[in-house]
Amino acid sequence: MTRREDLSEAVVRALKNSDVRPGTSLLVACSGGRDSIALAHALTVSGAYDVVLAHVDHGIREAGSRREERDVVDRLAERLSVPLLRRTVSPGLIDEIARRQGRSLEETARTVRYRKLSRIARELSRREGRVPRIVTAHHRGDQFETIIMRLFSGRSPEEPLGIPVERPLSSEDPPVYVIRPLLNISPATLRSYVAAQDLPYIEDPTNADRSYLRNRVRADLVPMLERTFPDTDVSATVARFAEEQQRVVDAVTDLVPPDAWGEFRKGRWRVRRSELVSLPATARNLVLRRAVKRYSRNRRVGFAPFRDALERFTSGRSGTSPPGTSPAGTSRSSTWPAGTEVQGETTAGGLTLRWGPTFVELFPDLVRTGRCGYLWSVDDAADLSIRWTDGRVVAGTPTRTDPYRWKIGPVRPPVVVRPRREGDRIVYHDEPRNIADLLKRTTRSSAVRRYAPVLEDRQGIVAIVAAEGPLCVRDGVEYTKTTTIRYRDGITLSIKDEETGDDAERQ
Repeated sequence: MTRREDLSEAVVRALKNSDVRPGTSLLVACSGGRDSIALAHALTVSGAYDVVLAHVDHGIREAGSRREERDVVDRLAERLSVPLLRRTVSPGLIDEIARRQGRSLEETARTVRYRKLSRIARELSRREGRVPRIVTAHHRGDQFETIIMRLFSGRSPEEPLGIPVERPLSSEDPPVYVIRPLLNISPATLRSYVAAQDLPYIEDPTNADRSYLRNRVRADLVPMLERTFPDTDVSATVARFAEEQQRVVDAVTDLVPPDAWGEFRKGRWRVRRSELVSLPATARNLVLRRAVKRYSRNRRVGFAPFRDALERFTSGRSGTSPPGTSPAGTSRSSTWPAGTEVQGETTAGGLTLRWGPTFVELFPDLVRTGRCGYLWSVDDAADLSIRWTDGRVVAGTPTRTDPYRWKIGPVRPPVVVRPRREGDRIVYHDEPRNIADLLKRTTRSSAVRRYAPVLEDRQGIVAIVAAEGPLCVRDGVEYTKTTTIRYRDGITLSIKDEETGDDAERQ
């Protein structure tokens, strides 16, 4: 397929199969790479849609490579006479986020990219009165590599193996959708198209970096499979298998009664236990997976703890989670119907699953427990209560009986509460100061000097806190004391969700 009409017709046909009508606004994610260049060109010359290009500069590569990428996208927009919207991430920010959250650079960049694209789509919707679809250039080769990686990473048959043709990026109403019309197009077809149309593009230097699993699969495993089965189009065969597997999952999904899906209300999902238990095991898992995905907020949350809990209360074995999986003080208070009791709960990945005789519910747990010592990460705006109990530091969300004596802000999530480390310093009165020295000056308590928790946000250490209040805070951070509540051994921090000004925008 080299003639432009062929690729344009294939893309338009794929979009029509996904009920994307001609005249729809499409926001085409264009990285400057060959695949997205081909997609943007084919969609524009088709004349069937209102095309806007969107470019996200991740701030990862060196400056010269980033300039070349921007130049390629700019030239394409000028050649096609279509609008271009660009968002630039501050250099090093994605590396910092990946390091703080313990995620891969590739995964973090993808999350940031989709968040930027969603914001652009929302901006366009305010101007035009309709939310455009985000279109990406994932092709059959990407699909093949993804299926292989998911198959060997322990993916459950209940989960899709392949890249979905379309999916919502958020639970907002109306949602922003991403759609991928090239999933049945081979990379060779895209290469031929770009060459025939003499389109500019840039080779991503990270494609040769073998530290990425996808690059190793592409360079080693895929060619080996193609040599092993020379008479078979292995990528198409594997893609058909993934499609059939998805149809089986969809069929089971359609058989689940409406009431068994439960309902989302007031920041939590709840379903009658009898409805959930009556389902076959696969259907139960599908129902709960949907709720977990709803609250995971693009984070990788392992399903195994929740599956084990399902098996536990479905088989009649009640009781709480194993020690350490749901520490005291880390769960939000529940509004269970009067007369019911909590029989058990499991907390993992920032989510809590709780069950009783009649109801099962899932809700976000703002505080995620670390594996050693005490270490909590708070991803959202919240009120975080830190208490001293029998010499231990416990973090959680406040209850009615907790003190509400201190407000500290602006503190921007993600926020980490951790023990003090040797060498920790804080900017105090415009001067970096060693925290250990400050503690010696501000408190006589050896327990406080040894165990006082450190509050740290994306800008660095915010405060050192103790039962009696903040011992020291970063300049620019304010705190107030509420004196109407009697003294207790705790402090509550107000964590605000504010814009950080990290994004530079150009239209």
